[in-house]
Amino acid sequence: MIRSGKMRKLINSIIGVALIVVIVLLVLPLGMSFWLKNNYPSILTRLSQAHNVSLKLINFDRGWFASKAVIQVIIPNSEDKTTQPIKFTINQHIFNGPFIFSKNNHKVKLHCAKALVYTTSNDPNFTFHSSTLLRFNNSSKSSLYASNVNVANGQEQIVLKDTNLEILYNPLTQRLVSNAVIKSALISEQQKTILIMDNITWRNDLHHATPLWEGKRSLSLNKFTYYLTPEQPIEVKNFILENQQNAANDTTTFTFSSHADSIKDTSLNLAPLDIKFSLTQMNTAALVNLINTALNENHLKLNPQQLHQFHTPAINLLAQGLEVSLAHLTFGTEEGQVSVQGQLHLPAQNQSPDLSQIMVNAKGNLQAKMPMAWLKKELSRIYEDKKVELDDQALTPEQIADQQIQYWINNKKLIPQNQDVELTINYDKGKLLVNNLPSHAPQQ
Repeated sequence: MIRSGKMRKLINSIIGVALIVVIVLLVLPLGMSFWLKNNYPSILTRLSQAHNVSLKLINFDRGWFASKAVIQVIIPNSEDKTTQPIKFTINQHIFNGPFIFSKNNHKVKLHCAKALVYTTSNDPNFTFHSSTLLRFNNSSKSSLYASNVNVANGQEQIVLKDTNLEILYNPLTQRLVSNAVIKSALISEQQKTILIMDNITWRNDLHHATPLWEGKRSLSLNKFTYYLTPEQPIEVKNFILENQQNAANDTTTFTFSSHADSIKDTSLNLAPLDIKFSLTQMNTAALVNLINTALNENHLKLNPQQLHQFHTPAINLLAQGLEVSLAHLTFGTEEGQVSVQGQLHLPAQNQSPDLSQIMVNAKGNLQAKMPMAWLKKELSRIYEDKKVELDDQALTPEQIADQQIQYWINNKKLIPQNQDVELTINYDKGKLLVNNLPSHAPQQ
């Protein structure tokens, strides 16, 4: 009897726990569905402000375990305010938390989160599907696949094919990690192709340190072709661009590095190209002011009046002082390698900023080395383009280039080193030295 009583108590305890679990599993999703319905408009408002789009809730159909929403997306035309904004509708299937199962690559995973949102768009210009996991710490994990994105801004059109995007964001740590892979992209203007890009990868690992985002950014492309004219394309293969941004006290540092296997057009053949340079000691407040000025301009192609708006914030940034360091710029040519390196220091100005005063107080140096045959070829091309302006029509562009190079060598403007020529420039507070010899420079 005692053993039977203990067994009955154990069974009752198990049943009680099971009932509590069932009640929790039933009640919590219901409560979360009410919370989502009441808070979804504010969630969309925050997303609108963060992504510079308008997300308007058209309908929210609350369900016990899953809800549905219909949202209108409005993307304003940042280039031309008179052009109608882009509008399309997306459908969302929202699985209510706190316990959610998801399936990916034939694997089932359990999540403890507020909601799991599946979004689809069948608009012919924006065909995509995505998923977003909204966690209880307000962080989110999103993934998106877009088979076709077609954006028309006035006369400009952007077409993206097969876009995969992953985004991780945590508002507590202010960290944003994103990874985008795009199979192809095309930009055209007035129905003329401007830029074609293949196999684009774009990665960011950033954190928000008021008022700027800091961290690492990288962009790589297997190939892109830029059309100066329909008959004059420039083709770049295996292009990589990396940027590191950091702040310390009231200054910001940028470091850039870039590589391309080759850059070619009808008259150009550089293979490979490498560059690394940095901007340090930039006043953060002045930099933010310049960035905000740029963001306030509505047109990508600025007219002279709009360019004038950049003058004051740009001068203020330079007047706060900064340093530019070109660690190296190298590129290969058919005649050999060209290399350049240098530094520029702009001290902070004690008086009202003025560009001439800033340049007079500057210090800098530049060293360059290049094949003499390459320099001759490039000068010949310049003289060929401007042969109608030459005084002596009896000489060929190649002969004029030879004379010019020899003149520079005789006057110590170029230093011959075997098959190369070298050049060193030093500038210190209005004094300019070329290969340690004085030359003309702007005076105060």
